[in-house]
Amino acid sequence: MVLTFATLLVLSGNPAAFGSAGDTREETLLESSFISYRADTLRPEILAWGLEGPVNQGLPFVAWANVTDTESGVRNVSLIVDPTPGTETLHELLSNGTHYVGTLPGLAIGKLYSFSILAYDMANNSATSYARTIDMRPVTTTIVDPSVTAPIVVGSSLALMGLVIVVSIAYDRRSSRTV
Repeated sequence: MVLTFATLLVLSGNPAAFGSAGDTREETLLESSFISYRADTLRPEILAWGLEGPVNQGLPFVAWANVTDTESGVRNVSLIVDPTPGTETLHELLSNGTHYVGTLPGLAIGKLYSFSILAYDMANNSATSYARTIDMRPVTTTIVDPSVTAPIVVGSSLALMGLVIVVSIAYDRRSSRTV
């Protein structure tokens, strides 16, 4: 916010004579004042932000953001946590002199989280950062244990091989008699 104050003072008559002894002329005084105001229309700038610590392990972690506003100053910086669309929560980050920092509780398992930074300046302009996602849903791939499956696979393959040999020999004997 920029404020400008100016005062215009106009005196009529001989300026050297004003205030001198024996000056009986009336003074004409015209005074005018004006104020100019320029509103802050620029949003705060989110230079960088991140999450530190065991975010994907369900333990408390730290969120930080580097936010500046050269016009009116930064009023508030928050981390938006959205586990499902439409259920976002705001966690205020506090200034430590250089960054805005906050410790957040661990995330619940089984959800896909979206994170972003929301900042306001003193003129109520806002800025929102890009979003980052963290997937806390369990992995559904099946893990095969070779110590359990190898004997079954090898044994069944040997049995199938034996069956194919027996059928081949029987077929060979049967086809050789008819010739």
